[in-house]
Amino acid sequence: MKLVTYQSLGTDLLRTGLLIQKDEVLDIAAECAARNTNAAVATMLAIIEGGEATRELLNDIAASPKTPFNLPATTLIKAPTLRTPKTV
Repeated sequence: MKLVTYQSLGTDLLRTGLLIQKDEVLDIAAECAARNTNAAVATMLAIIEGGEATRELLNDIAASPKTPFNLPATTLIKAPTLRTPKTV
């Protein structure tokens, strides 16, 4: 399981996902909606800041997905975090 930021072809919307195998990407937000959880998973930074509880949720999602996979032929994998916060 790897975390990815991806974009479906034909859209400008970036989404967070789980790359389960070479040809399977799960939409994390869609999985959370299917599980009736409101975890902050819209960006990679939100997932990282979610800590252990978010990591456990992602493990559950990877173990038993409730939504269909997105295929890499219809998605573009993007940089994991597009804008990191400044540290001073």
